[in-house]
Amino acid sequence: YASFGESIYDSMNQSGSGIRSIVQDTTDYINQIHDAFDSDGANGIAVEIGNIFGDIAGKIQESGPAAVDAAFDFVDQLYQSIGSAENAESIGEAAAGIVTTL
Repeated sequence: YASFGESIYDSMNQSGSGIRSIVQDTTDYINQIHDAFDSDGANGIAVEIGNIFGDIAGKIQESGPAAVDAAFDFVDQLYQSIGSAENAESIGEAAAGIVTTL
């Protein structure tokens, strides 16, 4: 597992973003979501998540083409994973459970 962690660390440092910056941004985002919830409840969370996605998109754009390619690859892999037959069944069952609960 250590080599996997080292690979992630090296990869992120090569892109110029740095682990420290990512951790700090993530902490800031969590605090923003918390504050939004305290002030406006679930609606505040929804608005703040939109703001955070916009901020992330801007940071990716500033990082240059390599970061944009990495982000697109990540989203593509996430989409393919969610759309796989195995995951689709699990997601469908979870969605049905949520609807039933509501």
